[in-house]
Amino acid sequence: MKLFNNIYKFNNKNKLNSFSHVIRRVALLSVSFGLFSILISSFILSGFKEEIKKKIYDFSGHYNISNYSNGLSFKNSPINLSDGLYANYNNIKDTGIDEVYCCSVNDSYVMNAWAKKMNISNIKLIPDGSGLFTKYMGMLIAKDQNGFGQRSWRYMAIINDGVVEKWWQEPGINNTGSDNDPYEQTTPENCLEYLLKK
Repeated sequence: MKLFNNIYKFNNKNKLNSFSHVIRRVALLSVSFGLFSILISSFILSGFKEEIKKKIYDFSGHYNISNYSNGLSFKNSPINLSDGLYANYNNIKDTGIDEVYCCSVNDSYVMNAWAKKMNISNIKLIPDGSGLFTKYMGMLIAKDQNGFGQRSWRYMAIINDGVVEKWWQEPGINNTGSDNDPYEQTTPENCLEYLLKK
């Protein structure tokens, strides 16, 4: 507070309407605006860091399957009711898995609508609207050729108390769209097969 007090006193020392007085006022406003912008940016960034930390800590103390969707289509969706993840949910849980998560580079509104539309209740959907979690997992890719911007490459993991025990990802990760949205390695059947062999 003393700093701002001294700046104010210095700024109002000369009450004449001189050109330098105007410049000082503009400079003071600019500095104040700059400090305000820095503070707001810091709060926003620390909020993002906390959100990422929370997402990572959510995996601690659990034995989880995380199946990541790139959000491109319901046809290849990892939790389409016609494929094995939702149908084999109970079989997967019976192997000792605590939770099954599906994370997607989408906002919570899209994820909630998706869950409602597909009647998903058991699988926990995690929105990654900013893509930061996906980026830190090394799976953030460009899908500009489809008009989607940043999305996730398809991967699946078994996370045991915060440590990745088993990892699958589709082959051919790229940023150019030189793929046909593969869905072979990250199927729930592959995961269940691994769990039953343990």
